[in-house]
Amino acid sequence: MIQEFIRKNSRLVKILAVVLIIVLGYFVFKTWQFHITDITPNNKNYPSSLGVMEINFNRNLNKSDIENRAKENQNSVVGVDFNSAVKVVVDGKKLKLTFAQTPLAGDYSINLVNITAADGASISKKLSFNVKDIDYDKLSDAEKKLYDANIAVIDDERDGQYPILTKLPYEADQYVVSYRATESDPAPTLIITMKFFPPGNNAVPATDAEQAAYLNQLREYRTQALDWIKSQGASLDDYILEYTEPELVNEFPAGRSRSFDAPADTEQDNL
Repeated sequence: MIQEFIRKNSRLVKILAVVLIIVLGYFVFKTWQFHITDITPNNKNYPSSLGVMEINFNRNLNKSDIENRAKENQNSVVGVDFNSAVKVVVDGKKLKLTFAQTPLAGDYSINLVNITAADGASISKKLSFNVKDIDYDKLSDAEKKLYDANIAVIDDERDGQYPILTKLPYEADQYVVSYRATESDPAPTLIITMKFFPPGNNAVPATDAEQAAYLNQLREYRTQALDWIKSQGASLDDYILEYTEPELVNEFPAGRSRSFDAPADTEQDNL
């Protein structure tokens, strides 16, 4: 019966055979061609809390070529249209991008330039980069794993560069030293807070003598806090210094300057 159908419809069968060969050839070519297989997190649904992206290819990448070019000029490998440096690491078929600063929610792009495979093939591709505010609980398992691993690396690098952070918060009788670390600031912020309160309130205003005594205490214990920081081998110039009480701030060092302001929703307090 099949043979009879083929005999009577030989032309149709030949056409179908040609179409099938073309379709199979296309899929074989696409599979063989050097290309991106997947991206984690999804570049079109990227969580703003993350700072890394893993782009996987179907072939091993040319590690030395890609990383050396990235060190000399980041834009020769990856360009972005938001304010951030990008660290490039190659691991087998994986291209890992670490953003110094993840942008706020919005639509951006990532331009991959001449990504080379170990066999000499190369690809350039512009990716849409749609950043969204997504809670940690709503991340996929793969995204959570990537987030947790990245935070661990950041913490280790930060603690190695700023060892005093491993001793914070530090609490004395009259003051507390804590810290805040954000991706947007050039260094951690050391926060000095007094454990006593200014005298007076709306019902019972402070007398001049009480106010003077309070300011003297503030000077004394704020100085003690700074001395403790220095006693831990830390330089005040390496940190941004923040004083919780607004009085007398101009009398004390501000530490390292901020290159730009940190968005409020990226702060991670360790108080």
